[in-house]
Amino acid sequence: MRTLHLRPFYLKQETIHLPSLDGSNREITDLLRNAYQEALHVMFNINCVKRNGKALFVAGGEYSDVWTRDGSYNSFAAGSFLAPDITENTLCALLADGMVNGSISGGSFDDLQFWDKHLWIIAAYHHWLITRNREFLSLAAGVSIKTLAWQEDHYFLPEFGLFRGPGFFLDSIGALPLPYAEISEGKSCVAEYPDALQIMTLSTNSLYVKAYRDAASILDALGRDASLASQYREKADSLAETIRTRFFRNSPDGIPAYFIHGTGPRKGEAACYQEGSGLGFALLFGIPDDSLAQELFDRVHLEPNGLPVIWPSLDNDYLGSGKTGSTDHGYHTPQNITIWPQVNGIWMLACAAYGKIGLLASELENLCRLIRENDGIWEIYHARTGNPKLWGHPAKKHQNWGATAILSAIHHAIFGLTFTENGLEFHPNLPPDWGELHLNGVYAGGALLEIHLKGAGNRIFRFLLDGKESAPRIAFPGEGSHRVEIELR
Repeated sequence: MRTLHLRPFYLKQETIHLPSLDGSNREITDLLRNAYQEALHVMFNINCVKRNGKALFVAGGEYSDVWTRDGSYNSFAAGSFLAPDITENTLCALLADGMVNGSISGGSFDDLQFWDKHLWIIAAYHHWLITRNREFLSLAAGVSIKTLAWQEDHYFLPEFGLFRGPGFFLDSIGALPLPYAEISEGKSCVAEYPDALQIMTLSTNSLYVKAYRDAASILDALGRDASLASQYREKADSLAETIRTRFFRNSPDGIPAYFIHGTGPRKGEAACYQEGSGLGFALLFGIPDDSLAQELFDRVHLEPNGLPVIWPSLDNDYLGSGKTGSTDHGYHTPQNITIWPQVNGIWMLACAAYGKIGLLASELENLCRLIRENDGIWEIYHARTGNPKLWGHPAKKHQNWGATAILSAIHHAIFGLTFTENGLEFHPNLPPDWGELHLNGVYAGGALLEIHLKGAGNRIFRFLLDGKESAPRIAFPGEGSHRVEIELR
């Protein structure tokens, strides 16, 4: 098992809080701790670079740029909690001309991959909840207002009440079925196919619901633009209801649709595939009602290595890089029936939010096992064999959002660390037979915590703060070192 030592010299100058994980069940503790340490190593020793005098997080060992969706996901999942200053540098690097950029960091606005960039707004509000940096919050307010206005003007379709655009991170034409995915001149990027940009996806629209709500909360925290905040909440509620109607209630099998056709003879019809990140985001943001959510959990399709990106296999002409035009089954098509850890990270948070401890445990153990069996965090894994090397698709190691997905699952799904307007709340989920778990060196709102979980389940039977019974929350600002003991039943 890796012992973590921060290597880059410039990290010694940064504010970084790295907890340590331990537990009583040696088998599960070794599995979790190996993945946890590897995730910290990938995040800081591999993917934290210094540019123009500032440390920031890049997307992966073979992706040396600061990608908008990656940077936003990594900030939300783990960056703000572990390294707030580096995360703030990263979030600011993703801006251009007062808006969120559409692809990678740069000096001018680029809207090439426009569809999921509003994840930045969600990450920005989460960053505020952890850091309480009002200067950054003021910046985030202006960026959110301008970005949402741009997105509404360019991508909202009043005819459907939805935003158009592919799914979260699904920038490959191989993530769509025919006729969209008829490979033209070896082009693989979905942005090169105009009809594909007209679809309306579950994940992208679910992100808009949360972005609207968080933009409203940003304005509330600043005490400004109450009318605009109210409009954002109304738009979020309206969009959520449209999602329930068009994606959930029209589904024949209880699994919400992947996308709505925006053009062609099937315009307005639902494409009934299971989109992994769409399921996770919709649940995490509370979009389906309880009955729709329960039906989803009852009928979700899982592969031996976890929740796949898409199910069932998409009928398309994509193989590997998209340059062959050969038909191939979805298990070897990168954005089809495959495991991308960041999608599983979203799903684990959703399972935790609904108390689905069995599903959470299965997914986390799967991902930790894949990391151990393949000696590292890879961009992608075969849904059945676990092999990170797919036909025609080069394997890429040290993927940052795979690392932050693991960290997020342990911090926020298992230990239940939940940052709110008032401080830190605890909503843990401890699977049966895992034994006790301990997370030491947790920095939150000025206080340093050691957190101990015992028992099983997600009902807090006893919460002790420094040996005294207390409500399961810690107010900000805090100070000093404290011991938190949580007994679950």
